[in-house]
Amino acid sequence: MKVLEKNGIIKVKQIGGQPYKYVLLVHPTAVVEKLRQEGKIDQLWLDTYRDRQLDTKELSYKARKKAMTKGKVVTMNPIKVSAS
Repeated sequence: MKVLEKNGIIKVKQIGGQPYKYVLLVHPTAVVEKLRQEGKIDQLWLDTYRDRQLDTKELSYKARKKAMTKGKVVTMNPIKVSAS
């Protein structure tokens, strides 16, 4: 568990005496980018991963970050209540 947490694959939240109350999975693309920047992934593995991303139509790290900045904001109009 510590290796997964150390490498950023999961995030752990402790509550009271429970060291692993919540375990959150980090998106694989974000993990791969972090490990790539740290030099922990060799090029052959990275090429294989990117090929799989194309097969599954998964967004690249850059495309995913760009898509996250384009949030959809919808303005909601208040409901008009008429007195009867």
